[in-house]
Amino acid sequence: MKNKYLIITVAAIITMALLTQCESLMPKETKGDIFGVVIDSKSGEPLPDVFVRVKGFPMTAKTDFIGGFELKGLEEGQYSVYVMDANYSEDATDVLVKGGETSYMELPVKLNSEPVGGILAAKVIEYSAKYVKFRLDFFIADDDALVTNIRKSDIDIEDSKFPSGNVYNFSKKSLFLESLDNRGAYSADLVLDQSGSINDTDPNNLRLDAVKIFCSNLANSDYVLLSAFASGGILSYDITKYGDFTNNGKSYFSTIESLKDKVDGGTPLYQATAVAISTVYKEGPTSNKAVVIFTDGEDTEGGWSIPELIDFAVSKGVRIYTVGLSSGINNKVLSRLAVKTGGAFIKAYNAPQLVSAFGTLGRILEGTAQIYSGVWTAHTSDDSFPGWFQTSIKVNYKGEKLYIPFHLDVNAYSKSSKLKHFTNEVITKSID
Repeated sequence: MKNKYLIITVAAIITMALLTQCESLMPKETKGDIFGVVIDSKSGEPLPDVFVRVKGFPMTAKTDFIGGFELKGLEEGQYSVYVMDANYSEDATDVLVKGGETSYMELPVKLNSEPVGGILAAKVIEYSAKYVKFRLDFFIADDDALVTNIRKSDIDIEDSKFPSGNVYNFSKKSLFLESLDNRGAYSADLVLDQSGSINDTDPNNLRLDAVKIFCSNLANSDYVLLSAFASGGILSYDITKYGDFTNNGKSYFSTIESLKDKVDGGTPLYQATAVAISTVYKEGPTSNKAVVIFTDGEDTEGGWSIPELIDFAVSKGVRIYTVGLSSGINNKVLSRLAVKTGGAFIKAYNAPQLVSAFGTLGRILEGTAQIYSGVWTAHTSDDSFPGWFQTSIKVNYKGEKLYIPFHLDVNAYSKSSKLKHFTNEVITKSID
């Protein structure tokens, strides 16, 4: 019996040895795979339908509806993977590939952004036939931060020649940092222009990604409603409301994505603004009520005048914030709608500036931001001023020039007029 067990044991040892030898003779697997997920670094949401690439290799993959991708058959070693998309930075993430294994990775990406500025107030302080003294309140945003460290010498208004032939000479009198009045949690109707011209001004739909940033930054006590407008096109009405006010901004993400395929028709800007004012007045759950309008052009449908819209918004206690994209927007119209209702006018010269605009707009709405307040004096070459003029603040920032356009109603001068975003107008810090 003992000999039987000994024979079995020896046979087992010999078998194992043979198997081990066979395995050693088999070729080693030298290739592995990568499975990954692309996510937005700010919202944490997966990104569908974007292409990823292995740096230095002609190997690409497209993410599925949950942001997943696969790269197969890579030799062992370390690789750098990045997103190929004009809207996002090309920062790469490294991953180690081992033969015969699948390596998992998360690929966080960030929307491209550029600094942008906005006007909150343009008010005439003194007015005569020889000069106009005026105050401008404005902010500067870079990505998701408000910029408060710019020197006085880096902010100015260039002398300008206007179509009338008059030359305006500007001299800066003072510049300060001020804190807005804290207005608390807000209810904002976010109104998107979906007219046909958007295909030309924002072909990569970066405005929709920027809107997601705004929705992602909602505090628990802030509320947002998503609306869109266009006429005679894909949308059923001049303005379409999606759902109700919510403090879960991410719940709108799928709707925002669907708007990429709903661009057509004219621009009923005035009618849409009027409906949005009424909606946020009646349905907004907080006392701080606002309409945020994104557009790339002028109204094409009529129905309301600018003075009527301003009076309507003021009577309902609703501030209007206008965000314009492209050189084709009407600065005068969008500036008047915003400034005269206590809101803000932001002009984005390109789509990446929208990311900075929407990334910081929530703090402007809440009144928790610090802004710049400057006083300038303008003289003309013939000592006469028209009823209004417009030009731009020039800011030297990070070695580049940033322009913030503004419109000044000279005829609106009144000693008793107050700025709508301050109650006390207390100066908090002088800029050197």
